[in-house]
Amino acid sequence: MKVNGAGFHLQSLTIGPALQSETALVEGNEEGAEVIVKLVNDKYAPELDTAYWSIEGYEGTVVNSVYRVDDYTAKVVLAGTRIIDFDTDRILTVTADVYQTESNQSFGSVDVLKLPLIVTAINDEESISLSPSTLPYQVNGNELVVSLTGGTFNPDAIQSISVSGPGKDQGHVSIGAAALLDPTHVKLTLAWNDHTPYYSDLQLTVNVPANAYADSSGGGVLRAEVKLLGTTSATAPIEVTSLNALDQFYQLQGITVSGQGSGAKLTGIDAGDSIDYWVNVPQDGNYAFTLTVTSANGAPKGIIYKTEDGKTLRTVDVPNLYSQTVGIRTVLQLKAGEQKLRLQAGSAGYELSGIQIEPYTEEIMDSTGSLKVEAENYYDATPNGIQSTMTSGVLDFRNVGFTVAGGSMDYVLDITEAGFYKIVYRYATAQGGVSTTISVKGTKLSTVPMPTTGGWANYTLASGVVQLAQGKQVVRMSFNNDGANLDWFTLERTEEGEQPIHSKVSLPVSSLKPGAYSGLQTISLTTATSGAEIHYTTDGSLPTADSPLYTGTIDAAGVTVLRTIAVKEGMENSFVAPFTYVISGVVDMKTVSAPQADPAGGTYTGQVAVKLTTATAGASIHYTLDGTVPTAASELYSGVIYVGKSKTIKAIAVKEGWKPSDISSFEYIVSADKPDPTPIPTPTATPEPTPSPTTEPTTQPTTAPTSGSGGTTGGGNSGTTGGNSSGNAGSVTGSTILTATPVLNSNTGAARASVDLESLKKAATAGLSGATSAVTVDIPAVAKAKGYELQLPNGIIFADDKTSLVVHTEFGVLELPGSLLKQAAKEAGTPWVITITKVDSDSRPEFKLSVTINGKEAVWNSPDMRVKVSLPYTPRSEERGKEGHITIHSLNSLGILTVVPSGRYNAATGMVSFTGILSGTYSITFTEKTFRDIGKFEWARNAIEVLGSKGIINGMTEDQFVPQAEVKRGDFVLLLIKALGLEGVSAESFTDVQPGDYRYEALAMAKQLGIATGRPDGSFDPNASVTRQEMMTLAAKAIAAAGRQLPAGNGASMSSFTDSQQVSAYARDSVAALIRAGLIKGDGLRIHPQGVTTRAEAAVLIYNLYNL
Repeated sequence: MKVNGAGFHLQSLTIGPALQSETALVEGNEEGAEVIVKLVNDKYAPELDTAYWSIEGYEGTVVNSVYRVDDYTAKVVLAGTRIIDFDTDRILTVTADVYQTESNQSFGSVDVLKLPLIVTAINDEESISLSPSTLPYQVNGNELVVSLTGGTFNPDAIQSISVSGPGKDQGHVSIGAAALLDPTHVKLTLAWNDHTPYYSDLQLTVNVPANAYADSSGGGVLRAEVKLLGTTSATAPIEVTSLNALDQFYQLQGITVSGQGSGAKLTGIDAGDSIDYWVNVPQDGNYAFTLTVTSANGAPKGIIYKTEDGKTLRTVDVPNLYSQTVGIRTVLQLKAGEQKLRLQAGSAGYELSGIQIEPYTEEIMDSTGSLKVEAENYYDATPNGIQSTMTSGVLDFRNVGFTVAGGSMDYVLDITEAGFYKIVYRYATAQGGVSTTISVKGTKLSTVPMPTTGGWANYTLASGVVQLAQGKQVVRMSFNNDGANLDWFTLERTEEGEQPIHSKVSLPVSSLKPGAYSGLQTISLTTATSGAEIHYTTDGSLPTADSPLYTGTIDAAGVTVLRTIAVKEGMENSFVAPFTYVISGVVDMKTVSAPQADPAGGTYTGQVAVKLTTATAGASIHYTLDGTVPTAASELYSGVIYVGKSKTIKAIAVKEGWKPSDISSFEYIVSADKPDPTPIPTPTATPEPTPSPTTEPTTQPTTAPTSGSGGTTGGGNSGTTGGNSSGNAGSVTGSTILTATPVLNSNTGAARASVDLESLKKAATAGLSGATSAVTVDIPAVAKAKGYELQLPNGIIFADDKTSLVVHTEFGVLELPGSLLKQAAKEAGTPWVITITKVDSDSRPEFKLSVTINGKEAVWNSPDMRVKVSLPYTPRSEERGKEGHITIHSLNSLGILTVVPSGRYNAATGMVSFTGILSGTYSITFTEKTFRDIGKFEWARNAIEVLGSKGIINGMTEDQFVPQAEVKRGDFVLLLIKALGLEGVSAESFTDVQPGDYRYEALAMAKQLGIATGRPDGSFDPNASVTRQEMMTLAAKAIAAAGRQLPAGNGASMSSFTDSQQVSAYARDSVAALIRAGLIKGDGLRIHPQGVTTRAEAAVLIYNLYNL
């Protein structure tokens, strides 16, 4: 072939007769498909015979009929569909004998014409389902049909289908036979070892391997589950007091029972597992259940007693028993009759090896006024463990142990006569400073010291006097400072009057642990006793109430011997607390100049704008507004402080390598108190003046004036009944839009403003900065307004979804992310409205947020469409100094409050800020949460109490935090997710974390965000204790996932710690970064990277992250 002239595109070259077609075929639609076949270089025979036409290379599809359309065109109709599913395109070849042509001749050796056609594949996802989904007990011979969607079975490989899971491992169920019913259905006949009963519902997983079904693109194992219903063990109810073996159960779920009779044990207990006992209760009353328990680490809310209808009777904490076996007693109130009682596991970490049930008997005093009570006969206790002391294999006595500071035991005592009683305790303790307090209905009646006995088995007696009323009463015995083993106590009438109780002030605690340090150190002193003063000496002499009073931080250099004492009127002075430090590497250091205020403190009328300065270049200023002593960790001064109410500003200036300045104090008395305004974060130029309103304007701007602001005030048209915004045009200055005066709807109290698309685009162009930008809309205040509405144009507001919209009103600030604006643009057919309303409330301040699109309120729950909200708030007098306990609760339609962990108060702005959905009512709340056992952990107290108040961290019980308990890996990840407000959506968690686990969603989210990667086998081991280096690594990754940055760490960051070489390679960067950021301080000498993390340590780190 020779090409002359210009080139051309050659689509085909046909020599001799050939078939051609442009018909498109699609997998699954072969049946009845019509293929138009063109014949070139010849004509069709006058009559066409279907017998001479066929399909090659495509099993399941044939030629049904052939019609002659004209000399060069035929229509071939197909029948049947493909037998084997495929996920990539296939070739179907139509063939015709040459005798179907007019020439009726072969062309060379070709006597069959072939037309290859492409069949477009449907790449559908393969999955299986099972029918039925539940099978009754005794499944031998039962049939299970496996249905395949998106594919077809391979007849030659269906025997490779298998089963797995608890149904196979515990129920011993297998596949007896497999038969192909049709290309998409297989019948499995199950087999079962009849001699192995199963008493719980078991999940049986059917596995279809890749070779057992057709998938041309390659697939994996397809799985589906069927539930096998378990049988029951007990065939009749047992008398409740005769239930003395754990294997006398009715049915169970997940738990493993081993042994028989008194040797029966319950093991393999995980959260959500349960075991039911069918009992007969002879009469209504209280029954004491004593379970024999073993635990290595403890299990908070480990044992839950329930009725057969799911009602919770009691929840019991299993303390850290250090692998010892003890009894845990619980008194339950039961109704007479046959019933099923359930023991459910609230958490894992323990085993049971015994059960005893007896009617609960109250303690009744005899006629002589004497009563002896065995310690283990309590009505209620938390936490505790009943221990048995044996001598030569014979029970000597039982005692209650594993008590802790703040723990208590309740006894129901029937006192014959009111009066004074001598109370004697038989106890043992290896700890010092232990005492026990007797109280009734919260009133403390007696406190008796329990000096150390030198060991937990060295028993002795301690006594005191208590005044008790006549009659039946619940007497609570509480342990202070630490715990003791208690054998019994007695009460005996006495003529002595009530003895005075002189409580002792708590010891002073230093912020810096004694030891050797390099460089100047700053020390803070505190005491757990509210209102106590601390006095100290530095010359080695014993301090007294006449020694120097501690008023601020103390600098330590060289050899510093600090001796301290805490005093309070009406209480005994604390013991002396000594702290010795050896400080090296301290050279003469300059002192930072103390902060100065402009204007100085004094009496003023109206708002005061205070500016702080220091003469030391490069120094930073930190301050407080609640009267507390400022430190380098206090609020950083970054701009003018607006004082609208009388308050005292205390400030300190610091600079690296310099001594901190003296503390400056400036008291401002404002004669006409007004709420402290909130500065607009981005300074703007002076806006265009707004036309005068038709009603009296408010006298204050909605926010503090920005740099260069002309102080525009708001106004409104209170008589207007319409909902549209004012016709007055607003103004655009930079990236800020000042709307026209809103129009007040006198019926609803809502003041509406609007912005047009042109103004928004103009402001967006000015606000471009890096990856994100923001446009600010200021709405002037209107007198008598109950809420503010901003009407936005429909359609796309900004060119991308990275530009946010910040709306300022007198009732608060809303920051709408670009993703929300983009969603609104999709849904809105008309201009849409966002609303912030201050709700009339007799209690706490409440605000309602909403967005209205097309006349209906929209609710967007997606994490990327949460709005940032700041609401103005002035702390009440009782809240000052405790602003960390101010937070946000969301209020549902039933009036139930749910804490919003991100809610926090900022003293510098006078606002409570949080992140939430743009729908619902939010209340500013003040919650003081504390725990009875954190008295010795002053360094962690504030962190524990603030996080507890915000619902980020919980106690092991309602009033006990157990600060020294170890933190589990899963629990720490849950704390990180809550504290940093991380959000995401992930359907897959780790293989050893099941749906229903309270940490499931948090761990799935952590996996999705790359915070936790887990083990190589896909597990996470959530119940293992988290080491300190694991804690720091998880924290660093969580900080990164939250979009926050830490300064890069290096070896120098850890060099001051003697055990820095113990940090594993994977954790070194994270540990160094947290140390450099000041989030981890160690004990001054070591960071203990391989040690386990306690709950108190975790709380402090989480608190620091929360306040980043």
